[in-house]
Amino acid sequence: MYKGAADAMQTGVLTDQYITVPKGLGDKVKPQVTQADTLIAPIKKGQQIGTVKMVADGKEVAQFPLVARQDVPQAGLFGRLWDSALLMWQKGASSMNQAEAWNPTVYLNGEWGPLSEARIPVMDRGFIFGDGVY
Repeated sequence: MYKGAADAMQTGVLTDQYITVPKGLGDKVKPQVTQADTLIAPIKKGQQIGTVKMVADGKEVAQFPLVARQDVPQAGLFGRLWDSALLMWQKGASSMNQAEAWNPTVYLNGEWGPLSEARIPVMDRGFIFGDGVY
């Protein structure tokens, strides 16, 4: 959760939910919770933030809204600024393709190339004496 006074919150369904399934299938019913990837405060109690699907034998039996069980107010000024910077960083990283995001270009031995191909020769004087003081 971003820009909120709390890092986590309680979630659930609004009220108790009941479903009817054929005999013998009750033990096979399992919940699958899907929540929004990016939650930005303020979040109000009862606001839908995802879904809960009840699945049995690979088939969806029922679906209910996943809601916030408590209010989450906005964080202070610095908390919101920090989270805004994190969101911009994530947006920028996701807009680049994976190769650019994890393999930046470097300048080594007078040539530009991808970081994954950068190699320093073992006999390089800067490498050998890199921790020395001249």
